[in-house]
Amino acid sequence: PAGLGGSAIPVAGRIVAVADVFDALTSARVYKHAIDVPDAVEIIRGGRGTQFDPGVVDAFLRRLDAVHALHAQSAEVTVSDDALERIGTWPAVAV
Repeated sequence: PAGLGGSAIPVAGRIVAVADVFDALTSARVYKHAIDVPDAVEIIRGGRGTQFDPGVVDAFLRRLDAVHALHAQSAEVTVSDDALERIGTWPAVAV
C-alpha cells in the first residue's frame, strides 16, 4: 500500500501479511480446499526475503507450535465437496 516496500512497511503490516497468507492457504473456502499446514509453512518459508520479511518469517517459524494450536481451534468450519461443486450454480448477488 502507498508504494511502500521493505522496512518502510510498518511491522504490523509485515506480520499481517504472513498471517493472512497462512490463513488463506490453510482455510477452506467455497472455491477451494484448504492445504495442509506443513505445505503452507513451506510456501511461507519459500517467500522469506522476497514476499515476506525474513524476521517475521523466522518468528512465525519459531512459534509454529502456537500457530498450529490457534489454527486447530479456528478450523471448525469446513466446506463440503458438494459446496465446492455447486460454486458455479450460485446466483449472482446484486450490489
